[in-house]
Amino acid sequence: MKAWLRLAALLTLAVSLSATPASADELSAQAPVAMVRFVGNTVADLMWYPYTGAGFQHYLVKVSGRADVPVAGQTTDFYRVEGLKVGGTYGFQVCQVLSSGTECGSVQSATMGQVQGYIRRNMTWPSGTYTLVGSVHLNEGADLTVESGCLVKSSDSSVVRYLSGRADSSDQGGYIAVKGPATFENIEIASGTLGLSMTLATMKGGGVSAGRGAGVVILEGNTFDNASITVTDPVILDADENNLTGATMTVRAEVAAQISIEGGLFAKPAGVPLQALRVESNHTQLDVSITDNDFLGSGLSIYGTSADSVAIGENRFTGIAEPVAVSLSLQQCTGIQLSRNTMTGTLDADYGVQIYGMGLPGACPVALRDNIISLPDYFSQAVQIATKAPVELTGNTLLSSQDIRVLPGSNVAAHGNCLWDDIPNLRPIGVSLDSDDVTSVVDAEGNWWGDASGPRYEGDHPDGNGADISAQPGRVAYRNWLTVDNCRVDLPRVQTVTLDLPASPPPADGSTTVPITALVRDQKGIPMGGAAVAFSVQPTVGGFSQAIATTGADGRATVQYTVPR
Repeated sequence: MKAWLRLAALLTLAVSLSATPASADELSAQAPVAMVRFVGNTVADLMWYPYTGAGFQHYLVKVSGRADVPVAGQTTDFYRVEGLKVGGTYGFQVCQVLSSGTECGSVQSATMGQVQGYIRRNMTWPSGTYTLVGSVHLNEGADLTVESGCLVKSSDSSVVRYLSGRADSSDQGGYIAVKGPATFENIEIASGTLGLSMTLATMKGGGVSAGRGAGVVILEGNTFDNASITVTDPVILDADENNLTGATMTVRAEVAAQISIEGGLFAKPAGVPLQALRVESNHTQLDVSITDNDFLGSGLSIYGTSADSVAIGENRFTGIAEPVAVSLSLQQCTGIQLSRNTMTGTLDADYGVQIYGMGLPGACPVALRDNIISLPDYFSQAVQIATKAPVELTGNTLLSSQDIRVLPGSNVAAHGNCLWDDIPNLRPIGVSLDSDDVTSVVDAEGNWWGDASGPRYEGDHPDGNGADISAQPGRVAYRNWLTVDNCRVDLPRVQTVTLDLPASPPPADGSTTVPITALVRDQKGIPMGGAAVAFSVQPTVGGFSQAIATTGADGRATVQYTVPR
C-alpha cells in the first residue's frame, strides 16, 4: 500500500501541467492561469484559481482557433472544452474581465489524444481508441463510463498505465463503469470509494485493483489475459463468469473483504508456468465463496491469517498440476467447506487438496464432502492434511496412489468415503501416517477400501485385500468398513485431444485465417461437451480469434488462426 501511495503521489506531479500555484494573498493581483487538468481525445478540462477581488464581471476562456467563451460566476474554477480534434495541439488561456479591464494568464498547450489527467465532472468515453500517456484519476465524485467498442491502451507496451477511481486517500473519487465489449491493453483499473463495475471487457496485461477505499466491485463476463485481480482495501468483490488465462490471478485482501467468485473459467495454456487462482489475506477477515467455476490446468490457493468462512463448492478442476490448497492460521471462524468439487490431475499433480496451518485444536473446522478427486501419478496424494483443527471427510471418492495423507499432529475423521483406485501393479494407500507419528488422531471407520474384506493394516488387520493403511498399529480406527462399493467413477476425464488442421499449408501473408478444430474425447472414447480448450502456439507466432473455446455437444471447439508472415 505504501508503494501504491508513493506511485500515486508521483503520478499527481506528472500530470499537473500548470506552474506552481501562487499563494492566496497573491491571487487577486494575478491573472488566472489555465491548468489543463485532463486531456482526452476530443475533450480538455481546464481549471484555474478564482479571482477574489472586487469589480469581477466574468471569465473568458480562449482556445486557439475557436471563439472566446464567457464563463459566469466569480467562484467558478472549471470549464470543459469539447469538440476538439484528435491529434490537434491547442493553446488554452483564461482571462478575468473586471470593471477596470481584462487580465489574461499565460497560454497552456496540450495535444488531443494524449490521454491523461484528473476528471472532475462526469464523463463518457464513446467507442474509439484511447491512448493513455499517463494516469487518469477521478476526482470529487465524478463518474466515468467506458462504452462498448472502446480500446483503452498504454502508449508504451512495457508500461502499465492507471485508470483510477480515486486520486489520493483524501479524495472522494468516483465510479467507473465499463459497459463492454471493450478492450484494455496494459491498463490497471483501480476502483475508488464509490466502486467499479465491468462487464464483457478483455484485459490484456495490467488488471483490476479492487480497493482504494470502501465500495462494491462487480466483474461479470470479463476475460483476463496475463492480467490479475487484486483486493487492497475493504471491498465487496462479486466476480461472475470471468475467464482468466496466461497469468496468476491474485485476490489479496489487506483489510476485511467479502469475495465471491462464481461461474468463471481459469485456464493455463500450454507453455505457461504453473499457476493458480490465489486468494490471500494479511491479518484480516476473509469471507470467501468460490462456486461453479472451471479450472483448466489451474489450481486454487486460499492463504491468510484469518477468515469468517471459506466455501469452495461445485467447481470443476481439469488437468490440474497445482493443488487446491487452503492455508489459514485461524483461531476461530464459522468453517471451511470444500463440497461437490471434481478434480482430475496430470502426471505432474502431486496433490489434489492440501489443508494445513490451521492453528490450535478446536480452531476453525474443515469439511470435505462429496468431492471426486482423481490423480493418475503413482506418487500423488488426493488429500494431504497438516493441521490441529478438526478435519472431516465424508462421501468423497478419492482415486489416487495415496488417498488421505496425514501429517503429525492432525485430527481427522473420515467416514463414508471411497478409498481405492485401480492402479496397475500397485495397491493404493487409503490412509497413511508417518511411521513415528504418535500425535495424530485418525477415525477412518465406515469407508470403502476397495474390497469387502476391508483394508490391509500390517500388525492389526493384515488379511484385508483392500487399500493399505500405512501407520503404526492402533493409530487408525478402521472398523465397520463398507462392504459395497460406493465409489463415484462416472467422472468424465479427458483421454484424447485431436486437432483438425488445413490439408495444405496456407499462405504466410499475415492476413490469411484458417479454422483449427480440437476434438475432445473422454476415457470411454465419447466426445466431451462443455470442455474448455486452451489454444496456443510455442513460440508465439500468429494469433487466435480466442485463446479459450468450449466444446459443443459433438466434443469439438473451433477457433480461427491468423497465419504469420
